Amino acid sequence: MILKVPIEYLPDFIRIPTVALRQYGNFASTAFDIFYYNWANIQKCYRGSNPFNEHELLFDKDYRCKDGFTRFGHIDLSISGDACGVCICHISNFVHIPSANVEGDVEKRELFPFINIDFLGRIFPKNQAGGVLDPALIRETCIFELLRRGFDIGLVTFDGFQSWESILRCREKGIASDFLSIDNTKYRVVMDFDKEKFVRRDSLKNPTAPHDLFREILADFRVNLPIYKFIEVELKEQDAVDGLVVKIQGGTDDVIQAAVGAIFNAVNNTFEFVQEKKNRFDESEFMMKQKAQNFREMLGEQDRTTRETDKNVGDQKKIDHAKKTDAEKKYSDTLDQFDVPRDTFGDLLGGNEW
Repeated sequence: MILKVPIEYLPDFIRIPTVALRQYGNFASTAFDIFYYNWANIQKCYRGSNPFNEHELLFDKDYRCKDGFTRFGHIDLSISGDACGVCICHISNFVHIPSANVEGDVEKRELFPFINIDFLGRIFPKNQAGGVLDPALIRETCIFELLRRGFDIGLVTFDGFQSWESILRCREKGIASDFLSIDNTKYRVVMDFDKEKFVRRDSLKNPTAPHDLFREILADFRVNLPIYKFIEVELKEQDAVDGLVVKIQGGTDDVIQAAVGAIFNAVNNTFEFVQEKKNRFDESEFMMKQKAQNFREMLGEQDRTTRETDKNVGDQKKIDHAKKTDAEKKYSDTLDQFDVPRDTFGDLLGGNEW
């Protein structure tokens, strides 16, 4: 069957074809089981080697932070002999993504965050002493070691298995931390250092929100990934079943859940940014409209303060000018008593003899 659609919807079909088919072609979503149908895109997102040795639990010797970006992470601790997935990432910049809506000659674009994965890890219990993963060892080697190497870690979340101690130890180091379920996500974790636990939970109605976000990012090539075979393998092993994303029988999801959770944390904790003037492109809001509105109000308050400062400076200049005029008049009246020519007064103030 050939489906004809307007050409302006082409970007949607290139990015996520099955969603576009459902929206514009009236295809039932239940006809598609595989969740990451754009897994091949990941090959275009590789940027270099992984700086973390998951067997020795060591980073490259010269691995140091060279920027001021805040890091976000997620750790999927192992249970019943499963591997432990670890991921730390940051948002380095924002990029323009064209939408399908075209009106005349004005193409609408929006700003979206670009993600850089700092490192990925899939740590197997069998490679550790006694065949058991120690959560304290994971914290020390995958989180606290980054602090010693100069990284600013803002938020790290854990799954619900044996996580309380890890969360408490992170908070003791000043790192916001909380539980986050990737299998069935009920809330987003937002840093809030006014809270006793450094975080707050914002409820969600979409249990697959982290996976949906990662799929969108892959579709737009908005991520830099270290070359790491397990994430590509696991992308192919995730199915959409009963409104959730689950691994196929015999598959794994340790690395993919860690990456999805870290990126989800990063995007949900992105600082508000100033909307740029984009020539012929419309301005767009990023994330929640309320945040953008609050930021605009803050900028308005700054403008008002600046105007008040300028006014005060202007008033002071008027006062200084008036004082100077009075002083000149006083000196002028004094010199007039000695019949000093008026054209020599400027020379006198300039330090010249007369």
